[in-house]
Amino acid sequence: EIDAFIILECLINLIVFLVNRKKYNELCNAYLSNDYSSVIKLSKCLNSRYIDAKAKDNGRVYLTVANLELGNNDKFLEEINKVQDDEILSKKYFWLAIDSIIKHNKNDFENYKGQLINSKDCSNKDTALKIMRVVEKSQNESCIFDQFDLALIKDIKSDILRNLLKT
Repeated sequence: EIDAFIILECLINLIVFLVNRKKYNELCNAYLSNDYSSVIKLSKCLNSRYIDAKAKDNGRVYLTVANLELGNNDKFLEEINKVQDDEILSKKYFWLAIDSIIKHNKNDFENYKGQLINSKDCSNKDTALKIMRVVEKSQNESCIFDQFDLALIKDIKSDILRNLLKT
């Protein structure tokens, strides 16, 4: 009887784990497809104890960007401030810097840019710094993009970033 209960509990935990993992993967795919409404709907999975802290923070960055793209600035700030993982902090600082540019807050931009530069290296940090340089460059009225800038801009999917980089 106890063995059956233990097996049943393990089976339930496995099902809950698999469902949450599937929802997390759907969230990531929705983000990559710019389906920001779905990202927000699927974000409940980020509260699961079955998803590790790094994956939660990565998903939370996706959620914050979705909120920013949809104009939910309060939710953007609420969620981005929850990001703690060292390897994800560079994404946090990047998006906070972008938000600062949108709000025309040069001091905050410089602060977040410095935090990004000093954050732990991760796979996206170099690209984030390149994009930030191009965004900064675009704020100058006499901005002229070179071929490398234009190639970088071409690959950007975010409407927020594309609007900042109108060419």
